[in-house]
Amino acid sequence: MDITKEKNSPSPAATNTPLNQYDKLGQLDTQAPKPPANFTKPFRFFVFGLIFIILLFGAIIITNNQPQLVTSYTDCVKAKGSIVTESYPATCITKDKQRFVQDLTDEEKKNLIPPIATEGLQNYINSKFGFQIKIPLVFFYKEIGDNSVNFIENQYKNKEYNYPFLGITVYETTKSAVDFVNENGTETPPIGVPQDTKEYIWRGITTTKTAEFNSLDVLQFTSETDTTGTDHTLFKKDAIIVDVFNRHMGVTNVSEEIYKQILSTFEFIDNDEDLGIPSNNSNAKEGCQISGCSNEICQNADSEPAVSICLYSEKFVCYKDAVCEKQPDGNCDWTSTDELTFCLSNFE
Repeated sequence: MDITKEKNSPSPAATNTPLNQYDKLGQLDTQAPKPPANFTKPFRFFVFGLIFIILLFGAIIITNNQPQLVTSYTDCVKAKGSIVTESYPATCITKDKQRFVQDLTDEEKKNLIPPIATEGLQNYINSKFGFQIKIPLVFFYKEIGDNSVNFIENQYKNKEYNYPFLGITVYETTKSAVDFVNENGTETPPIGVPQDTKEYIWRGITTTKTAEFNSLDVLQFTSETDTTGTDHTLFKKDAIIVDVFNRHMGVTNVSEEIYKQILSTFEFIDNDEDLGIPSNNSNAKEGCQISGCSNEICQNADSEPAVSICLYSEKFVCYKDAVCEKQPDGNCDWTSTDELTFCLSNFE
């Protein structure tokens, strides 16, 4: 036994160090004591749970801040900032001005007013501002003041509100259509945001673009009111702008196809021939003649041509395609047709 080695090597008991604190080489393990197992496991669960809760709340916040994808009327109603009109069926308008019409069942659709008929057109002439446009025979018109007229389907004659219609408003201005809209229109919607004090003609303007109808350059855009939207087409000539518009009212709208068809008939007019006054005897049959200052009288050819007051009436356009011929009583007169009767009734 080596006594010297035993004296120079301190024993574990002498240093009060537990045996398990020495490594395999007999060196002192300087690492801190490990916590008991019954303490470490719950602590880990607590940390992991806290991290999960933080990540969950973060995901919720990120999801709420992302823009909502709106693809239907139901989505629109649920989306923040959307506006739902009181029309039937209702229309929902999103913050970014997307429009969605309320879905109806087949039975509900049967109860709606039938679609607008397109058979036949009649000519509307405005001699004051010098333009004409053709509208379906199933429409009547209602003039509003000196510069506006609405075209409404016959079935709505007794309806006070919430019906679709076409309309025309004339603005007297030397400005271009673009400058006039920039001055009198705004992208700010009519509801849902604080209003400024300026009076605008159009609010909620979107999708402004140029187009061409009947060889005429036009400016088109859509505007919003409190409950509906309107498509506008502006024709410009000299010192006037003619706004031909289509007011939306859900699924009973005047269709875009009919609107475009009517726009394609718009034209500015300058003389009696453009106004639709028939040339003398152009529509007269044998033994008859057409007379009157505006060629509005049909009479016998052997009679002295009648003289009428030279004051143009817009109803004279109704005789443009009418036929002057012998009637059952042997005298010449305008042959009555449904088109002629209906056209004249609009001027009574």
